[in-house]
Parts: sequence; C-alpha cells; structure tokens
Amino acid sequence: MSGPRVLIAHEEHEIRDAALHAAQSAGYEAVAVADGNSALAVLLSEPSPAALVVDVGLPGVAGYELCDEIRGRGLSTVVILIASVYSKTAYKRRPTSLYGADDYVEQHHIVDMLAPKLAKLVPAPLPIPPRSVHEPATLTPEELRESERIRSHADARLERDDGYAGAVERARTLARLIVADLVLYNGREVEAWVAARGSATGAIPPRMLRDLDEARRLFSTSIARDVAGSRDYVLEALMQFLEGRG
Repeated sequence: MSGPRVLIAHEEHEIRDAALHAAQSAGYEAVAVADGNSALAVLLSEPSPAALVVDVGLPGVAGYELCDEIRGRGLSTVVILIASVYSKTAYKRRPTSLYGADDYVEQHHIVDMLAPKLAKLVPAPLPIPPRSVHEPATLTPEELRESERIRSHADARLERDDGYAGAVERARTLARLIVADLVLYNGREVEAWVAARGSATGAIPPRMLRDLDEARRLFSTSIARDVAGSRDYVLEALMQFLEGRG
C-alpha cells in the first residue's frame, strides 16, 4: 500500500533527486517535475497530491503562484517551499511570509529536515527521526555528503558561465530567483510597504533596503560585470514581482 502522494517541483535535478529520496525514505509516494506548468497539471489531476514541495522561484508557474492556485481552488494540498538561492548567504532568520504556504526548507537542509517537516503536515507511513532544527552533528556520513553536494551545486549554479550570448537572460533569471527569496524573508515588510502606499512606490523599508543591497551584491558576483552593471536587474525583478502580486 503506497503512502500519501507528494509532488516535488524543482528545476535542478540534484535538488529534485534529494527531495525525492527524502520523501520516499519516509514512505511517501513521491513524483517529480521540473517546471511550474507541469506541477500545475499534476495539482489539478484527481486526486490532487497531499503535499507539494516546490522551489519558490520555479520557472513557468512560480512556487508562490502555485500557492495562490491551491488556495484559490480550495485544494487540500499542503505546501513546503524550497528557498531558491538567496537565503544561503543572506539571512539567518525565519521568513516573515510564506506566500500562503505551510512551511519552508532551505536547499542544503532537505536531506535531514524535509521528511520531518512533511510528517508534521501529512502523517508519514514510516517512522522518521523527529527534528525541529538542522543539527549537522546528528547527520550520518552519507547525509553529510549529500548536504554538502547540494550546497556545492548551489554555489556552482551561481558561478556557472553561460557565455555572453546568454548572459542577459541568465541575469534576468537569477534576479528573479534572488527576489523570490528576498520577498520570502521580507514578506511582512513588503506587505506593509505596499499597503501603506497603495502601490509599490515610495521609500523601501530600512531592513528590506539592506537586504536589497545584499541581493545586488550576490547578483553582481554571479553575473558578468558588463551585464550586471548595465541596469538594476534586481530592483526591476522586485518591481515586476510586486506588480504581478498586486
């Protein structure tokens, strides 16, 4: 007898594989897709998955947009967001908004934290060690290697060179991912900012301004200088995000 169905949605196959393994090891029936349109098709199938584990900046239909679809259609699917790229260096605090999701997990904590987080929302078919925080000392050698592999892959994702021809598109994509994480960790400030102004205009809240500067720094270290310096891709992505959420 198979366990509850869990949908994993992430563009990077290394992250998908790690999440699949974590879910299947706990007895869940896990399936995986690489983009938002495919994820939406599975969500709208019968029966809908018990849980969705999704990259917040998933291409196609983003993770936060899938949250809107689930809530708007009255689906019972619970959602765990996977933080994209920004949080690994920028923050050591919990998100202040989850786009309507039920929980979140950082990429390099999938190995040990995803299954316990899932089990809190959808009972796991197999027993799993209870964990409330990421504790590296409790990881097995295999789990430590897998966690480090994911972290290294995340670094490589930021540093890879697609050549000048693809640099502008890569800049837009990376800015979108960074902004998705930035808003994840600044949700309340963003909501208050927009509500107070009636639109995404006016002075950016101080803490968010500091995080925006950190986002620009991360972006500039990952994109060719001539492309990164040609325009403010991060601010443009932030404004486009807010317009889309308005």
